[in-house]
Amino acid sequence: MPSISEDFRRRYLNVHEPYLDAIWAITVPSGRRDIPSSLIEELIESGQADESRSIRAMRNAWYHECAFFFAENDEEWLKFPPWRIIQFYYSVYCMLSAMVRCVDNTPRLAHQTMINKFTEGFVMHDRLSQVLFFAPFCFYVDNEGNVCPEPAYRISRTYARENDFPRLCQCLKSVPNRSNKPISLFHYFKLLREWATYEDSYIFINLYGPSVRDKLKYCLQHILPAFLTIGENFLVAFWGVDKIRTELEIFTSKMASITGYFPSTIQSRFDEYGYW
Repeated sequence: MPSISEDFRRRYLNVHEPYLDAIWAITVPSGRRDIPSSLIEELIESGQADESRSIRAMRNAWYHECAFFFAENDEEWLKFPPWRIIQFYYSVYCMLSAMVRCVDNTPRLAHQTMINKFTEGFVMHDRLSQVLFFAPFCFYVDNEGNVCPEPAYRISRTYARENDFPRLCQCLKSVPNRSNKPISLFHYFKLLREWATYEDSYIFINLYGPSVRDKLKYCLQHILPAFLTIGENFLVAFWGVDKIRTELEIFTSKMASITGYFPSTIQSRFDEYGYW
């Protein structure tokens, strides 16, 4: 039987750490992304939007983001690293769910189904991907095992294309594909959450040294807001500035008054967008 130390190296240091490092390295800065109204109108014409579920999922994404960032200091933040991974995943998942609910009003969707729909309907949507899904969130593995789109068109830095993109490809291809559906980074985030949930707790108690903890923290705290930017820009375009502004004001007010925590990361993103 392998020791805990060997298991830690085999299951995390040789797998998830280089994958997260590659995703972080390719991630471009967040900011406002204006989506053509013709593209939004095309999606609205499907007639399958579910405003209530979409807005609720967006609020849930914000709530999980608050839990993800909440800590007295850096040492406290990574005292229980699996929970940070889980909170990271649920914030990502809820935001992509908010987007899917703009085009699908099916009452119940399992996580795998939701991520499949998001991958095929959003990540692989040529026009939407061009204006909204910046690297690395635009990449996926198609049914023939090819990583798309071509990195030369989506990654501007030569070093990232030559050194980080191969690790990203390895990450995407590492996700088990039992349904023969296209695989995106969001499938990998689900796999990462499952690993964090069910792995031996002694790995997390005994073997997370400072450098490993710091890298995990840095990667997750960089990747999460970058993806949430995608969702927030899309939802502003789809539901309108006034609707999202109202929801944000109510959410931040309730968080501050009831929990005593002001969601500054969310507010600062919207300040940067300049929608109002």
